[in-house]
Amino acid sequence: MLPFALTPQMHACLRIIQDLTDASGGVAPSLQMISGHLGLKSRSGAFRLVGLLVERGYVERLPNKARSIRLLHRLPPAGASKAMTSLVLALSAAVASGDGEVRITMPKVMIDGLAAELGLAGVSL
Repeated sequence: MLPFALTPQMHACLRIIQDLTDASGGVAPSLQMISGHLGLKSRSGAFRLVGLLVERGYVERLPNKARSIRLLHRLPPAGASKAMTSLVLALSAAVASGDGEVRITMPKVMIDGLAAELGLAGVSL
């Protein structure tokens, strides 16, 4: 878990960097590309957002090099947030037993559905 939360704009910037890097086979997007996808009027806004992501430890940049953004932490898949919310709710309902163990009782179909949404199909829980 990273120590600093992201604002919605920083989250959108990180998502764009991740998606464009993945789509290009590992080549980082330019500041112009980032600003265009975010709907910013200039590259300076993208530069500022990338700088904030660097400060928070989500990406790093190599000095004096174009397209040098490297992801240090990846965001979960876009559809995973609903599944993660369901999983957190299920875990928050866990009850400690008398022997100190925490047991969670969930229908198998619910576990399989959560695993599929999180991209963990075939994982046995």
